[in-house]
Amino acid sequence: MGRIRAQKTQGWVQRNYDWLDRVKDDPEEIYGGSPWAVLEEDFKQSFVDYAQQEKAQDELQKLKMMGGNINEYISEF
Repeated sequence: MGRIRAQKTQGWVQRNYDWLDRVKDDPEEIYGGSPWAVLEEDFKQSFVDYAQQEKAQDELQKLKMMGGNINEYISEF
């Protein structure tokens, strides 16, 4: 976390420093295995690629059955 210093990540970094301090005092604070596994999962959940979800929604909107081939349409969908 020492290298994560962008302004938009300051809250995440501070929250996790606080959590690591609690873990140091009480290792029972680790719910998911190693501290690094917990931090990695928290990072993934905190910094979601919202554009990916929008792109997927656009692709679903573009799907149309062509040529009357229902099986191909269903497998694509």
